Amino acid sequence: ALQAASKTGYLEIVKLLLENKADVNLQGGYGTALYAAVHFDHPAIVEMLFSYKAVLTPEMLVEACDRTCETDTMAFKLLELGVDVSTGALEIAAKSGKREVCCALLDRGVEIAPITLKNACLSYRTRLPRATEPDFHVFDLVRLLLDRGAEVTNELLARFDPDGGNDHTDDDCASKRLPSPELYQMLVEHKANQQRH
Repeated sequence: ALQAASKTGYLEIVKLLLENKADVNLQGGYGTALYAAVHFDHPAIVEMLFSYKAVLTPEMLVEACDRTCETDTMAFKLLELGVDVSTGALEIAAKSGKREVCCALLDRGVEIAPITLKNACLSYRTRLPRATEPDFHVFDLVRLLLDRGAEVTNELLARFDPDGGNDHTDDDCASKRLPSPELYQMLVEHKANQQRH
């Protein structure tokens, strides 16, 4: 019952169940009640469950970072409550185009894995239906990662080389959903600067 109420967002029912000693960490179809509240984006319920000693896991943060909802409320709520951070969360946040979440994770000492920069370059794919200026968003996110120490690898440059040597499908080319030439140039210049230092 607690998990179902947490999933559907019935705060008063969750409160009633908790006051009547429902097991806050009982596993069910969606894991725990807390995981269900995270998955279905109910931050007030997450906070209430946490106050009753629900166990936060890094997987919950990864779930919140993977969400393609308009706001980053859930990820920030979990960070505020002290969830353990992991590199996996940064990779997923970059892929989802969540710049502010990436910034918060980097501020907490999460290291940038090689795939994180690639995910950021591809984040426009998750934002195109809603974003009016996807290139600006991608530039901003990639610049953040480069400024925080992301390494531009030869494999990354080969993947995005507009003159060939990449593994894009015809569908990608037809829909013009490749990173812009300007983004590629920014990566090339950053790689050149890395090699100089």
